[in-house]
Amino acid sequence: TALDVVGRGLQLYSDDPKLYLLQARSYALQGKRLAQHRATGEAYARMGNVRGAVEQMQIALKSGDGDFYQLSVVDARLKELRSQYAAEMKDAKR
Repeated sequence: TALDVVGRGLQLYSDDPKLYLLQARSYALQGKRLAQHRATGEAYARMGNVRGAVEQMQIALKSGDGDFYQLSVVDARLKELRSQYAAEMKDAKR
């Protein structure tokens, strides 16, 4: 499937935002909202849009279609991104 191909690509090129956007599109077509927004958030993070990544992870948590494991992974990543965003804002004030 398309997700398998994208998944293999991400194993080789884990910093490629285009692959995450393709993954998000594939999840959207399957109606997997949590996975869609998580992948979009990862794409944004790799494009330097940490604020957008935080927003996407928040949407993912509220999607209502993830299991405990998926929700835990997204929650942990959201905490990392919030910390990164706070550090960026602190640096911007200097």
